[in-house]
Amino acid sequence: MNSYIKPSLFFSFLVLVLFGSCTKNKDLNKKVQGHWVINNAARNGRITYTLEGAYIKLYNNNSLETNISGNPVKTNYIFKENILVPDSFLSDIFVDKVNMDTLWLHMTISDNLFSLQLLNKSENEKNIHY
Repeated sequence: MNSYIKPSLFFSFLVLVLFGSCTKNKDLNKKVQGHWVINNAARNGRITYTLEGAYIKLYNNNSLETNISGNPVKTNYIFKENILVPDSFLSDIFVDKVNMDTLWLHMTISDNLFSLQLLNKSENEKNIHY
């Protein structure tokens, strides 16, 4: 009977680890969904203002829209661990941290490392009281 317990425990542990990692990934994907506007940007470690007015919209159907390249573009993406992998036009987007109203990410565009802090536009609009 002891020979069945060890494999059963190992299999149970493996299932829990896999389930836990999938749940965490889905939670992070859900947290990043929304309309995000760039608040601060750095190119290769130096502050840049060239991305003022830029945004990223992440939808719950794993599609995104952004004007980071200058013109609005839409594409689909796959979410792996903390990485958004777009189908086209952009390199992988690494999610560094996210809370209710702020998203930090980084990506490489034309051999330049961009670090971005974005604000959730929809959260900020909810907090405005007239």
